[in-house]
Amino acid sequence: MQKVCFNREGECTMCLNDRVRKDFTTAIQTKSTGVTDLRYILGEFSRLKGTKDGKNYIGDVLTDEQAIRVLIGIITGENKLLEVVKGSTSTLKPLCESYLPKKATRQELLEFITTIDFSKLKNKMQAVGMTKKHFGVAAEGKLVMDIVQNIEG
Repeated sequence: MQKVCFNREGECTMCLNDRVRKDFTTAIQTKSTGVTDLRYILGEFSRLKGTKDGKNYIGDVLTDEQAIRVLIGIITGENKLLEVVKGSTSTLKPLCESYLPKKATRQELLEFITTIDFSKLKNKMQAVGMTKKHFGVAAEGKLVMDIVQNIEG
């Protein structure tokens, strides 16, 4: 399986798992306040051992896409917690968000979708799958579906 490594600008860099580990080491050395949050993220990464969701995870070596799914799961959990505990704040949520890639814009999605030959598809929803496969986690499913449904074809 090929590792896809990027930063927030989409440039290829160190893999996400390695970046979090490096940031954790730096945080420990500088006695930063983010050590606990980074330790939690790394703990979630390392929990993925064996087989889960039909995918094989080997140790704590994750592809960026797998690591991003973990980060999104952490953010979702934090959002639920913040709804329940009114007036509380989270340092974990912004930290996780800082590691996520930038989302594809509506214009970028529209440009790609207009290159799809809809006459070769059984239905428009196949274009949603093609777009999400092309953009990966950078494509927001609801936005892609909205664009595809509003395209004449």
